[in-house]
Amino acid sequence: QYEDEGHPLISLKWEAAALQQITVELQFRTAVLDAAAAQEPLLDALLEGTDLQLSDKGPGGKPLLYGALHMPEVLQKLLKHGLNVNQANPEDQTTPLIYALRNGLDEAVELLLQGNADPNFTASGAEGPGPSPLMQAAGSRKWAGRLLEQGARIDAVDPEGRTALMHAVEKQEAEVVQLLLERGADIAVVAKSGMTAVGLVTRRAQLGSYGFRGQRDEKLEKLKELLTQHRGVQW
Repeated sequence: QYEDEGHPLISLKWEAAALQQITVELQFRTAVLDAAAAQEPLLDALLEGTDLQLSDKGPGGKPLLYGALHMPEVLQKLLKHGLNVNQANPEDQTTPLIYALRNGLDEAVELLLQGNADPNFTASGAEGPGPSPLMQAAGSRKWAGRLLEQGARIDAVDPEGRTALMHAVEKQEAEVVQLLLERGADIAVVAKSGMTAVGLVTRRAQLGSYGFRGQRDEKLEKLKELLTQHRGVQW
């Protein structure tokens, strides 16, 4: 036995043990994904008594939960067995909740929220925290409202300093803008670009508030109306 932990023989033994553990976990994860994909009854038996906190990533490091987001029944079982609902995908720093919102997976979104997904959790990348779930939901009044009910911070900002209100304005989602204003969103927040929510609308108007064949941009006009009613903004 060597006292020097850096000795090559000791290192080789540790590496071999680690490789064996990785192989076992990879086999388990693959089995779970295969069972989930087939929605086999085997899944329940496979999960029973397993500590998923030690094996909650699929091949390539992608969270195991992602493999079930398109299969609500399987997702529900995985959540019931304690899978980490907030684990981010290292490839793009998205969480399961943000992925489900982005891809319109309504059943998955609801199950994740019921499974205590954090409505304020953002994965940190090289530029800092990414967009929040509320920002991702800026195109849906239904999910924006649901996230606010769950305690989403309405004026949180992304790496560019933009709030959910700004995201909704950029998408010209008047219903979401109205909801956020009703819930107290701050229209005075200034992004790193120097823009506020009002500034984004103004810039769009300056670029041209007329659409195809000279028709008024009704979405833009609605945004201006909402902001005017909210704070008496002058255009």
